[in-house]
This record gives sequence, C-alpha cells and structure tokens, in this order.
Amino acid sequence: MSKLSAMRDWEQKERPKPPTHEESAETDGSEAEGGIWGPPRATCLTAVTIRGRRIPKIPSMRAPRRTGIAVRLAWALSAVTVALALATVPLIIANQNAPSMSYYGHFSVELAFVVLMLLLPVVGLIVTMRQRENAVGWILLVMAVSFGLSTFASDYATYAYFTSPGSLPGGTFMAWATSTWTWVPGYGLTAALFLLFPSGHLPSPRWRPVLIGLALGVAALTIGYSFRPGPFDFPWNSLMNPYAPSGTLGDAMTWLYSVGNTISPVMLALSAASLLVRFRRARGVERQQLKWLAYAAGMLAAYLPFALIFVVIYPIPALILPISLVGIAIFAGIPIATGLAVLRYRLYDIDLLINRTLVYGATSAAIALTFFGGIVVLQALLRPLTSGSELAIAASTLVSFALFQPVRRRVQNAADRRFDRSRYDAARTLDAFADRLRDEVDLDALRTDLLVSVQQTMAPAHMSLWLRGRAR
Repeated sequence: MSKLSAMRDWEQKERPKPPTHEESAETDGSEAEGGIWGPPRATCLTAVTIRGRRIPKIPSMRAPRRTGIAVRLAWALSAVTVALALATVPLIIANQNAPSMSYYGHFSVELAFVVLMLLLPVVGLIVTMRQRENAVGWILLVMAVSFGLSTFASDYATYAYFTSPGSLPGGTFMAWATSTWTWVPGYGLTAALFLLFPSGHLPSPRWRPVLIGLALGVAALTIGYSFRPGPFDFPWNSLMNPYAPSGTLGDAMTWLYSVGNTISPVMLALSAASLLVRFRRARGVERQQLKWLAYAAGMLAAYLPFALIFVVIYPIPALILPISLVGIAIFAGIPIATGLAVLRYRLYDIDLLINRTLVYGATSAAIALTFFGGIVVLQALLRPLTSGSELAIAASTLVSFALFQPVRRRVQNAADRRFDRSRYDAARTLDAFADRLRDEVDLDALRTDLLVSVQQTMAPAHMSLWLRGRAR
C-alpha cells in the first residue's frame, strides 16, 4: 500500500464527525457570562466529546456575532437627537428678532446650545458602540434626547407665540412640554451619570437606595410639574396649565411636585458625593478616569459663581453673552471628559492638564487682581497730580507684566508641592545634588551621591555605574 493511500485511510478514521444527539459539546461559557440581561455574545466551542473521545477546539465552529437590538436603539436615539437639532436651527434663526427669546436669551447662545446637544449623542454613541454593557453611554444618549426635546419645544413655542403668533399649531402644547416635563429626565440622568461613572455600576450595593430615591424623585417631579395647577415658568408665565386637574387631584399634583423638588436635589448631592467616595477607594486606571470627570466638574463649579454674580445678581449687559458662551463650552467638557475617561484615551494626560490649569488659572487671577487693584490705588495716589487715568493704567500694566514670571514660578512650585509631589521632590533632589557636585572632590563620595540621587528621582529596579579608567 502506498503512503498516499495510507494517509487517506488514516484521515477517514481520525476525522471527527458532526455531533449527534448522543454526543456533547463543551463551550467557553461566554454566553453564560452575558446572562439573559447582558449583550449577545458569540459562543465558541473549546472541545467536543465524540463517543468518549475529547476533540480539541475547532475554530470553524464559532458562531457568528450578533449585533442585536442594542445597536439599532443607540443609532435611533442619536438620529432622533440630530433630527431635533436640525429642526431647531431654522426656528432659532427665525426667532432671533423675537420680542422674547426662549430660556437662553440670545441667538448665538442658542446655536451654541444646539452644538452641545449634538455633542452628547456623538460621545454617547461612541461609548455605546465600544462598551455596550456600560450604562454611561446610554445615559448620554437619553440625556441628549431629553435636552433636544426641550430645546426644540422652546423655540417652537417662541415662534408660535412671539415671532409669528398663531402661525403654527400646538403652541400651547410645546410651551407646556418645554416648561414642565421634557428637561426633567435629563436633569435626573445627570445625577445618575455621577452615581454610575465610570464603570456603569454603583460604587457598592449600599448606594442602591440613592439610585431608587433618585428615580422616585425624578418621577414625582415630572408628573407633578406636568399637571400642577397654575401658570407655566418664564417666559410662558402668562399661560395657565391647560392639562392641570382641579380639586383634590390638582392639590395632589402640587404636593407631588413639592416632594419631587425636595428629593431630587438631595439625591443629586448624594450622587456627586459618591464620586468622592469612589475616588478615595480607586486606584490606577479608575482613579485617572475619575480625575477627568472631576476636572470638568471643577471647571463648571469655578464658573458658576462668576455667572451668578455678573449675570443674575449684578448683571452687566456687556458680559452676559460671553459668560453664557463660556458656560456652554465648560458644560460641553463634561461629556467630552466622560467619553475620554470611559474609553481610556490618554488617561494620564489629565495630571498635566490639571497642573497647567491650576498654574495658569491662578496666575491669571493674581495678575488680574494686581492690574485692577493697581489702577484703583494709583488713581487715588495720582489724582492730585494728574487729571486722567492714563498714567495709572500704564503703570499698572507694567507692574503686571513684571510680576508675571515670579508669580507663575511661585504658583508652579505650590501646585507641584501639592498635586505633583514626586516631581517636586525630584527637582529638589537634583538641585541638592548640583550644589554638592560643585563642592565635592572625593570621587567615591560623588559616586555615592549620584547613585542616591538617581534612586530617589527615578527609582530604578537596578543601577550600575561605570567609570572610564585613566588613559595611559
């Protein structure tokens, strides 16, 4: 018998047959990991047992990967938000000369808000496509729909009541929608984002009552806000709620609104506190992810006092527009930081970003205070000698320029000492070694100092030092 025929006979004997009802197959458990609530996963066979013989893994028996309904739902939510944004832009353009703009009050501010509305579904869709089981991406998508509905309804009602009264049907319904229930889910989902970031799970089971309380508070606020008797919010306060019941049921809606308006802020504060608890326990990658969201939230927290002072309490007309645009840009940093953190893109750049923001923010604030304080003081001192303020402004400008570098160095050292201790200690170690190097003449002592300095600054696993011998 030839070698070729012998090989064919061996292949026919050893080739495994497809498993029958008497045969069993072992899988890698990937489908079980997803569970009935998890995303669909491909089942990969690791071994097949045929008539008592265990055959190794067969790559061709891998099931095709199914996308499921999750992908379609994510794309549908994104498409709804984009459609609302595209429908809102013509209304914004038409309403720019209306006697009363909607909540945002200016044409360019509303356009910037539409850009923010488009940013949410983009980030949410990317996160959802990469990590379908993470709730953070879905939260961003539903937030986008909520804010998109509110913005569209606001501009629609503005056009129907102020720009061209009576030209569009359903103006009262849109005023009711934008004034009551459309924005509340987005408000509640912002708190849920803080509670579930970055993994999409609670920090621990003890936080489940907070999530339940948040859901109940948002539900009560939505229902009570929608059906409480009385006028709508500004600028629709001339309209009475046409869908509010009367009598005892109306009083119940007012009570439900009060309960929801009390519980929701408390749950929002607790959700923000969960980030602090999670940050204290976090290590490594999760800690860097939390820094991204903390950075964006810190920028927003630093902005709010200025906006409250110069827009609400002591409004300055020339500053209202730029402060509003800056606020939208800062708020846009929250979804951007969320996406970067969840996708783990350039995670460790956040340390440098925080350092630079602290240094140049504090330096700019100090220089601004010096400039304006110098103008006030110098004007008071020079008023008997000069009639104008040009000399005071020039002197204050020169002093501010002269102080920039010294102030920046001091702030940089303070920031490194507080937030980048390793860099600060390394710089001090190198400075001390440079001082000793200038005065040291003993070669053995110099070698010891060099090895100690390298160990303290770079912490290598092993160090070796070679010294070139003298040339003969």
